[in-house]
Amino acid sequence: MDRRQPLDDALDAAADPFERLRPRLFGIAYRVLGSVSEADNVVQDVWVRGQGADRSAVYRGT
Repeated sequence: MDRRQPLDDALDAAADPFERLRPRLFGIAYRVLGSVSEADNVVQDVWVRGQGADRSAVYRGT
């Protein structure tokens, strides 16, 4: 029996497109910042802030 909550399903649905975009986001952040650790931090911030965003507008077309 699957005991997952609907919130878990929504998180999984958001994680899939984010993971596809993660390398692109990291590359952009690295080119701007010039530091692997800072680029990682920016990508993590994008994930956290993205949890409050309207994902239909963010991931449209991916």
